[in-house]
Parts: sequence; C-alpha cells; structure tokens
Amino acid sequence: MLKGSIIVIDFWTYCCINCVHMAAELKKLEEKYAGRPVVFIGIHSAKFKNEADPKNIENAIMRYDISHPVVVDNNMMLWKSYGASGWPTIFIIDPNGKIVFKHSGEGQIDRICSIIDEIIEKHSSDGSLKRFDAPVAYKRSRPTSLLYYPSKIAFSPSLKYMAISDSGNNRIIIAERGTFRVVRIAGNMQAGNIDGQFELAAFNSPQGVAWASEDKLYVADSANHTIRELSLLDGTVKTLAGTGKEQEWPTLGGIGKDAALNSPWDIVYSKGRIYIAMAGSHQIWELNPNTNSVHPIAGNGIEGISNGKGEKVEFAQPSGISESMEHLYVADSESSSIRDINMADMSVATIVGNGLFNFGYLDGDISSAKFQHPLGICAEINKIYVADTYNHAIRKIDLLSGIVSTIIAKKSEQSFCDYSSNECDTLELYEPSDVKYAEDKLYIADTNNHLIRVYDMTKNILKTIEFTFDNAR
Repeated sequence: MLKGSIIVIDFWTYCCINCVHMAAELKKLEEKYAGRPVVFIGIHSAKFKNEADPKNIENAIMRYDISHPVVVDNNMMLWKSYGASGWPTIFIIDPNGKIVFKHSGEGQIDRICSIIDEIIEKHSSDGSLKRFDAPVAYKRSRPTSLLYYPSKIAFSPSLKYMAISDSGNNRIIIAERGTFRVVRIAGNMQAGNIDGQFELAAFNSPQGVAWASEDKLYVADSANHTIRELSLLDGTVKTLAGTGKEQEWPTLGGIGKDAALNSPWDIVYSKGRIYIAMAGSHQIWELNPNTNSVHPIAGNGIEGISNGKGEKVEFAQPSGISESMEHLYVADSESSSIRDINMADMSVATIVGNGLFNFGYLDGDISSAKFQHPLGICAEINKIYVADTYNHAIRKIDLLSGIVSTIIAKKSEQSFCDYSSNECDTLELYEPSDVKYAEDKLYIADTNNHLIRVYDMTKNILKTIEFTFDNAR
C-alpha cells in the first residue's frame, strides 16, 4: 500500500519535550511536502505507564495538533523491531522499502528535508514514486466548554483575580476568584507571536502565569520560547525575553529579545525576579524584568537527576515551579521528582524521586514515595501540593513529617465529561497540570477534562467552576 512513497516515521512519547518540538517540525514538513509522495507516520512508544492508554494518546494528538496517523506501539514492539534508540527517533524509508536514514533527537528538519529531496530527485526518473495521500488521524470534536487544555493557574497578590493559561486556545483568561466572572481575555485564539492589544495579541501554547501586581502579569509562552508581560492597565502584551525561536544548547542567556529560551513551562515571581522552569533545556532560569536580563541559575542542561549547585545539577524537564520561605520548589517531570532550591546559596536537593525511570504511585515516607510525571506544584508553609499528572491525582508533601499523602485520587477508568449532563462535579481528574492554594481551597487545572476545579479542603468537596462573562475584553 505504501510502496512507492517516501515514509517518514517518528517514534515519540507524549511526555517528552523533545518530541513536542519534533512534532512542530514535522508539521512544517507536512505542509512543505503536501500533495507529494511523502507519508508521515507517528509511532507512539510510551515511556510512562499512563502514556500507553490510547485515550490519553488521543488527547495528546489533539493537544499538539498532530494530523498524521499515529500507531500505538503496545509493549514497544515496533520500537524494538526498528531498533529505535531514544525519543524522538526519526526513520526515513525510500520508495523501495529501504531504510535510508535514522537519527535520534530533535533539530533535524534541515537534514530530513535534504534526505527527502535527494530521494525525490533520485527516484523521479525511474518512475518508482507514486502519489499517495495518507489518511488523516481521527480527530475528536472539541468540547463546548470555555477552556481547551488549560494548563496553569495563578492568583493576584490580593487573591481577587485568577489567571488561567488556556493553552489549547492560545490565550490567557483573567477572572474574579470569588464570582468566577471573566473580566479580561488576552489572545486572539490563533497560534502566533504578536504583541499589542489584548484582542489582537497572539500566543502559542502559553503555560505558566505569574502576577507581579494587581495589574501586571507574566506568561511563559512556551511554544514561542518567550516570556510575555501583560498590562491590565492598558490591555497590552509585550515580549520581555526570547527570540521567538528555540534556544540552541548551550547558552548563558542574554538581554531581552536577543536571549534565546527553550520551552519555558512555568514561572513564579518573587522579590522582583521571575524564576523560570525551562523545560526544554532542563534548567532553572532567572529574569530581571527591569533590565530584561535572563540567564540560567541551576542546571547544566543535561537531562538527569543530581544535586549540588549551579552547573553540577541535573534536572529532567522541569515543568512546575513555586516559591515559599526563600525556597524554590520544582516539579521535575521526567524524573517524577520534587526538587528544592535554597535561594540563599542556590543549592539543589531532591525531596522525592531518584531516577528517570523510577516512577509510580506510592504514598508514605518521602524516601520511598513515588510520583508519575508531575507537572504542577504549589508550595505553602511546610507543605507542598503537587499535581501528579499521570496519576490523575493531587498529592501533598508534609515537609515536617516527611510524609506524602493523596488528597484527590482517580478511582476508576472514567475519563471524559459528558457536557450535556450534570456529571462534571463528580468527574475524576484527568491529567491535571497545576494546583494552587487559596484560603483553604485548592484550584486545579483539570487539563484533559478542559475544566478548572476547586476542592474545598474543609468540606472535602470537589466542584467544577462555572465561569460567567460580562463584556470581558
């Protein structure tokens, strides 16, 4: 069926930031070679147990706007048969079925284009090429809710307002926390990189949000590799740092728009500085919004889990960051760990977790407790709340007792909300990406359910937030 076509195979797993980058590159290639005998096929070979569920893979396909067919590689059988060696691994097969290219890692787009062009030129003359339109992967209809894969939450200093990164809709929503009335929306819902008035500005998969004051908000605009500033006084967006293109490793940082970043995933504002969980370079960065100077402060850029200071430290796709009592706490997703940075000397320690492939679901003493790819974190005095994303749970770390416990857990296989019914309030969490604390309540970005949930810790009640509009602009 595929004989006569050039086949580009992408072995990936949806937790992997390098795979997310590669998906964006492949999208460009699909557009370039549209209508030509080039077929793109994804093979999803899961790292985490949660990633092996086809429903979860389907959501990842939707979230990252993947249009080519994706094969679910149960038990990594195809991975083993092809001899894939890392996420992502790209194979190119010529019209006669011969593998002519294999390479692991991202940043391959120029080389892939060169190989494809060489094959087209070589086989055009012998008539072995044929036109083949690959079937488009099935796309589930979008929910009718306000949000589409919401990612992160932040509260203004007075707790009056909450900001939500509505990542799938490429926008930032600002609502009153008490009434849940939407008062401002920044972003035109089209993926792009445009500064200016809220209604005209464009984001691309924004993630972390952090307030500096009641009228100033910062955003980690992940797929644009930038940090943006939102002014509620004049309703404008401007770029503080980032070139708009992915950083080439390694880098020492720089000033403003001349400083390249790499998938900033979460941010926190503390004492005049923005601290960035730079998922793509496996580092923690610091940005001074007064000078726009930005640079790494912890992590050598190598994916791993090791403690120490500065370049001696290894992180693994840090995706959540929070500050409390002169400490930065990090949800280090690929190592399924929680890290502690002492801001006095920037020394890094690990609270829970000990390896890139040591994950699971286990409460108890921090020495043996396990998480599975946590993305969200909120530190309060002597307590850390964690969005344990791939366990569909909200967990708590008590720093005084050294005990990890579960607050909200997934108890069945139910995963989707029926928006035509009233079942959302009893719906279990589905890959929550963030959790934030305010006045005895936990606010949760219930990402794959496209909802924001609120858990009343005194009443033990989990509810869905119903947002209202009143000329939001």
